[in-house]
Amino acid sequence: MNFNLLIMADNKCKKLKNCSKRHIRRITNEFCRRFDNEHYSDTTSENDIVIRAPEIQSTIVYVSTSSNVEPKMNNDENNGHNLPIFSLSNNTSAQHDENEYYSSSSNNSSYYSSPISSSCDSYDNNNINLVEINNVDSLIENNKDENTADDCSNNLDMNCSLVEEQLREWHFNYNTTLASFSSMLKIWKKFKKFELPSDARTLLSTPRSVRIKSIEGGKYCHFGLKKAVHSIILALKLEIGSIKEINLTLNIDGLPISRSNQSCFWPIMISELRLKQKVFIVGVFHGYGKPKCPNEYLEEFISELVPLINNGFLTEEGEVIPVVLSALICDAPAKSFVLCTSGHTAYGSCSKCTIIGKYINNRLCFPSDEEYSEFNLRSDEDFSKFLYKNKYQHGISIFTTSVPSFGSVSCVPLDYCHVVCLGVMKKLIYLWVKGPRFLKLKPSDITVISEKLIEMQQYTPKDFARKPRALSEFLNWKATEFRQFLLYTGPVVLKSVLKSEYYDHFIILHVSISILVNSELIKNEHFITYSHKLLQMFVFKFQNLYGEYLVSHNVHNLLHLSDDVKKYGALDVFSAFKFENNMMFVKKLLQK
Repeated sequence: MNFNLLIMADNKCKKLKNCSKRHIRRITNEFCRRFDNEHYSDTTSENDIVIRAPEIQSTIVYVSTSSNVEPKMNNDENNGHNLPIFSLSNNTSAQHDENEYYSSSSNNSSYYSSPISSSCDSYDNNNINLVEINNVDSLIENNKDENTADDCSNNLDMNCSLVEEQLREWHFNYNTTLASFSSMLKIWKKFKKFELPSDARTLLSTPRSVRIKSIEGGKYCHFGLKKAVHSIILALKLEIGSIKEINLTLNIDGLPISRSNQSCFWPIMISELRLKQKVFIVGVFHGYGKPKCPNEYLEEFISELVPLINNGFLTEEGEVIPVVLSALICDAPAKSFVLCTSGHTAYGSCSKCTIIGKYINNRLCFPSDEEYSEFNLRSDEDFSKFLYKNKYQHGISIFTTSVPSFGSVSCVPLDYCHVVCLGVMKKLIYLWVKGPRFLKLKPSDITVISEKLIEMQQYTPKDFARKPRALSEFLNWKATEFRQFLLYTGPVVLKSVLKSEYYDHFIILHVSISILVNSELIKNEHFITYSHKLLQMFVFKFQNLYGEYLVSHNVHNLLHLSDDVKKYGALDVFSAFKFENNMMFVKKLLQK
C-alpha cells in the first residue's frame, strides 16, 4: 500500500471521529483503484495521467515522482502543526515543473508529494503525473460507513463467542434443563444481535451418539482413562510442579438417582494421592441395582489401566511418566463387590486380618479378648494364591489377576470417611440418643447439647463445609458433620453433660483420630504408635462400656487404621471425602 497516499488520507481523516487505521487503508485502496480504472484524458501529454470523475467539484492534486524530494514546511495557522504544502487547483490543463509546490486556498488540508504506489509502477516515473480525485470527503465518508459495518460485524462475532461461553458456564452452574435452556436461546435470537443457535444441544456441543455397552444388569459407558490421566498431570503440574510418578487412587460406589425405584449409577472415579479435590470419572454404569459381574463391569477400565502401568504415560513433551494404582478406596459393600470377598455382615469380613466374628444378641460382633491383642494379618501373596477361599474369597477378582503390582490387601486401605465418621461416630451418637435406657441421654440433656451446637453456628468459620446442627437431627447429618463433631465441637458440647466415663472414652477416640489426620504429627512414628495404642484402648473399653455385641465391623477396623497411615500418610489423603463430594456434582448434572 502506498505510504504517501496513506498520509494524504490520514490528514483528511483527522477531521472525522472514530476513523481507524483500517478505514484509512480502505480509503487509500480506493484511491489506487480509481487511479487504475478511470478513463485517461485526451488533453494530457503521453506520459501525463488524469483520472476523470463525474461532473462535480474536483480538486487537482500534484504528485511528484521524484524520490528525493524534500517538501518545504509551512506552519498551518489552523492547527499549529508543520505540514508539507502541495498544489491544489481547478485548472486541469496547468503545466507544472517537477518538484514545484503550490499552496491551496480552497481548503485547509495539506497533502504530501510522493511517488505513486505499486499500482502505478507501470507508468513512466520520469514525468509529472496529475491525479484528479473527486470529492475526497464523500469517498472517506463512504469508506467509513462500510468499515464501521465490518468492524461491528467482527465485534459481534467476538462478543457472540464470549456470550456462548458464558451461557454454557451458566447452564452447568445452575443445572438448567435442556428444554428451558433452548427456550431462552430462542428469546435471545429475537431481541439480541448475536447469532446464537436455537437448540441447547448445539450450543453445548452435545455428542450425537455415545457408545453404550450392554452388560449384565444394565448398561455401561466408558469415557476413557487416558483422558483422565492427562487431566491429572495438568492438575499436578499446577499444584506441585514436576511429576516423577502418578499414584492413582480408584473409587467405586453406588449412587441412587431415583426415589421411586432402584435406579442407580455406579461411576468409576479416579484421582491422585496428592490431589485434594480433583476427581475424574472414567466410566459409568446404570441399572436397577449394582452390576451383576464386577469383572465385566471393570473390563474396559482394566484394559486401559494395564498398558499404562506397564509402559507409563507418554506426555505431549515426549516424557514418559510411570503410572501406579496405589489405592482402591471404597466403603465395605463396594470393596467386597469389587474384590469378590465376603461382605461386612460375614463372620470373616475383615479385609485386614483373619478374625472370626461372634453372634451375640442377634448381632454379629468382633470383640477382643485382650486390650492390646494382635491379630493374624492377611497378606497379598495369600490373597493372590486364593488361600482365603470360602471363608473370605468367593471369586477371582480382575484386580488380583490382571493389575500389576497391586496388592489386594495392602493397596485397599480402610476409608476414614465411612469407618470413623459414618461408622463409629454415628454409632456413638445413636447410642447416646436412641440407645438402651442405661446409655441414653435425657431429653433435657439432648436439648442442652443441641442448643450449644446451634449457638456455635454464628462462630463457625468458612473453613467448615457445614455449620453445626442440632443433635436431634443426627440421622440427617453428613459425613463432614460427624467429622466436625468428633474433632472440634464434640469435646466442648459433651463436657459436663455426658457421664464422665463415657466422655473420657470419647476423648480417647478424639485424640487418636486428631493425631492421624495431622500430616505434621504423623511424620514422627512415635505419634502413630501412640495413636494405635489409644485406638486399641478405645475398642477394648467400648465392649466394656457399651457391650461386646456392639463391637461392629467398623469399630474393629479402628485397630488397623494406623497401618494404613504409615503407608499413605494422614487419613484425609486416602479418604473417600473428595469422591463423595464429586458424587453430589454428578447427581446435580443428572436430567430427565
